[in-house]
Amino acid sequence: MVNNPKDTQVLNLRQTASLDAKVLDYYRNGVKVTILKSGSTWHKVQVEDGKVGYMMAKYLTTRPVDANDSYTAYVTSSRGTGINLVSGSVS
Repeated sequence: MVNNPKDTQVLNLRQTASLDAKVLDYYRNGVKVTILKSGSTWHKVQVEDGKVGYMMAKYLTTRPVDANDSYTAYVTSSRGTGINLVSGSVS
């Protein structure tokens, strides 16, 4: 979601991950984006209007759309072996 420091500011959607890249459009706070590829400085995103480009990561926030959203997690062992799953409390 677009999260500019001030409500009056806009976040540019750029053609490539560069401040020198062509601006495709700009967006105000609250606009939802899908992160297609995450990066430390730039994220490749698809905006809710369907446009795809790059936005600066520091001006985006991530959170579930609502409390019913689910996530998939993958568990791997550093040794390449199985893991033990325990149900209930462990003392």
